[in-house]
Amino acid sequence: MKQKCLFFILFVLSLYTKPWAQNILTTPSNMPREGDSIIRKQVTYFEAGESGENVIWDLRDIQPEDMCHSFWFCRDSDSTYLKGMESRLVRKYLCRNDSLLLSGYETALQSMYYETPLTINAFPFAYGNHFIQPFHGLGTYCKKQLLEQHGTMDVEADASGTIYLNDADTLYNVLRLHYITTSSISQHHPGDSVSAEEENRKQRIEEHYLWFAHGYRYPIFETSTITIYHDLTPVSCQQTAYCTMPSDQMILEDSINRQILINDSLDRANAVPIIHYSVSVAGNTISIAYTLDADATINAIVCDHMGMVYRRATTTDSSGATGILRLDGNGLKSGIYVLYLNVNGQIYNEKVEL
Repeated sequence: MKQKCLFFILFVLSLYTKPWAQNILTTPSNMPREGDSIIRKQVTYFEAGESGENVIWDLRDIQPEDMCHSFWFCRDSDSTYLKGMESRLVRKYLCRNDSLLLSGYETALQSMYYETPLTINAFPFAYGNHFIQPFHGLGTYCKKQLLEQHGTMDVEADASGTIYLNDADTLYNVLRLHYITTSSISQHHPGDSVSAEEENRKQRIEEHYLWFAHGYRYPIFETSTITIYHDLTPVSCQQTAYCTMPSDQMILEDSINRQILINDSLDRANAVPIIHYSVSVAGNTISIAYTLDADATINAIVCDHMGMVYRRATTTDSSGATGILRLDGNGLKSGIYVLYLNVNGQIYNEKVEL
């Protein structure tokens, strides 16, 4: 038992002492907390992009819209639930056994409670983690009609990488969570026949992406797509996107994440570059001439300003080696691209023109 406890302590410490290690969501740094209040700004909806590791999300052109939403957490009267409060929506959470569970939600018109609370996240959670859970919920609409929902929620940490916010602000060690919820919802009056229930049944598919950056408790970005079907024919589709910028989260009294950010900053400042390189473009070929001061793996990615990846190349070389890593740009449109280099976790980026 002592060995297991020691291993767990060393594992948790490693999360806070390796700034370019994989971002892992944990209970101390990512569980919502009573008393926290944040501002979610609505932004222009954007495509989530591809999955995988070393993904680039260039979100410098994402524009804020006029709407801002206050979001805060408080306890209910008997301290059973942690409530996530918005202007028109209240979600009821349970924080249990290193898991964040959704017990139900309420709006002015409807309520829904799940027979078995839905697991929103299970900590620790890292890239590649994945779970699927069925659920059954009962509720009311306008306190007159009954609601019944059957479905499945699929949760996966499907991508990790870097977010470009502006030319002076880059977020490293970003982990993206992908939620897909498919369900069937029946809305009917008490005593309705089975055929009446089926006639009013609709299908609902929700897809959410959440981007968590190392050192911040809450998602930096979130996108949502909700599609409603009747008899398998889509009748509505709503797409929204929100951001809670790093500056908006820095006002929280969050000593754990503040220390993570300090450690990240110090470690990056003290890191000795292990690569010396130059970039050139001849015709449609991007060439990276390099010299290494340590054994290293070089991952190179070419993407556009929206983070769409077009080319990848990887090479591994030994300390003292010199070489050239080439990426073929044939077929790409003329324009400015971002060249992203990940060298043993050290991040570099350059603009290239084809």
